[in-house]
Amino acid sequence: MLWRSRSSSISSKEKEKINMNYNFETLTKAIVLNKEVENKTHDLLNSDPIFNNPEKYFGALKDSKTDFTKLQNELNDVDGFKLLGLELLCALETQKDYKDIGISEKIYIDTFKCFSRFIEESYELYGKYKFDRFYWLHHQLNANLFRIGELEYEIKNEEREISLHIPSDANLSIQKVLTSISKAKKFFSKYFKETKNYSYSCYSYLLMPNMKYFLKSPSNILNFQKIFKICKVNYEDTSYLQRIFKTKNPDIASLKEDTRLQRGLKQYLLSGHRFGSALGYINFLKLEEMNI
Repeated sequence: MLWRSRSSSISSKEKEKINMNYNFETLTKAIVLNKEVENKTHDLLNSDPIFNNPEKYFGALKDSKTDFTKLQNELNDVDGFKLLGLELLCALETQKDYKDIGISEKIYIDTFKCFSRFIEESYELYGKYKFDRFYWLHHQLNANLFRIGELEYEIKNEEREISLHIPSDANLSIQKVLTSISKAKKFFSKYFKETKNYSYSCYSYLLMPNMKYFLKSPSNILNFQKIFKICKVNYEDTSYLQRIFKTKNPDIASLKEDTRLQRGLKQYLLSGHRFGSALGYINFLKLEEMNI
């Protein structure tokens, strides 16, 4: 469901300055989609019957309750490129929502560069290009999640929260992070005034408190953690395997050791310790001390 601001301060003249008019070709170039994947998807657009009427799928693509595995099977879409094509076309429709709200072209493109990022992440995981994050794009397609600087921000109305997400290509230097949060606060104040009193949360392996036992200062990750008050730790969440080690294989002995983080965490796990993900909330008093 599209979250629309009822009290945006942007004027009609400002909205008129937003001149987004992307088509499939110009959007894939703007988001720097892998050329091989772009060509495969473009070929499907010109050959597969589902693209004779792609709009009939848009409702399902934007619905968080859609059974995407079932939809993928129904489309006989082994590598996910049909769903990629459909979601790219749906993203073109989302331009209207951005224009209506008054959000800039830069944030639109930065937000939908997630397509390219997910494709590259799939190559790291599977050794070939696939699109397997189709279940996540309803946030972006509904203009409910935005990339602002290094971080992404998702509006969660029921929880009255802004949830931070950390893209795999994010620069977590403390100044970059603080700049992103500062810009996000101004963004939501301008376009989504109803979120004024929302908390800012983050659920990630990057907030695990036991990172201090195998990461040494100076560390961008440890500095990032200082922004948050950690409220809950989940040791059952093993998503860190994919995010850190680029694998779903839980065999600790076979985990990569290419980076300082990989080496430190692997040794920590081999020593019998547990790891997972943690939930935290931004401590804005702490941010004030950091001059944000």
